[in-house]
Amino acid sequence: MRGRLAAARGAPRLSLLLQLGDTTAFGRGATTRHTIAYGAKMLQRFPVDWATADIGADDLDGPAEIIMRLLTSLLQHPSEPPQDETQLRTLLNRWLAPALSRTAAAAHPHS
Repeated sequence: MRGRLAAARGAPRLSLLLQLGDTTAFGRGATTRHTIAYGAKMLQRFPVDWATADIGADDLDGPAEIIMRLLTSLLQHPSEPPQDETQLRTLLNRWLAPALSRTAAAAHPHS
């Protein structure tokens, strides 16, 4: 998960959006067909072996949409009181990373 977060930070456009502090930057436009397709292209550039996880290039729209919806939620509806980066990372590592790990393990039970 850390590698994925670091890779996201290294993506100039995504990094810029995360630094804006403007919660309206991720409005309705974050889930349009074109934005999701762009997100899928970004995921292809991440240092992830998608083929090993049985995820083809045509399948990346799903994860891209989920990521955009999560980012939209985190930016437009922050916790009260707001969480810092460490707290958000802890939240994602506790609840999202295990789900992703289980999915990858289920796809490759003998790995």
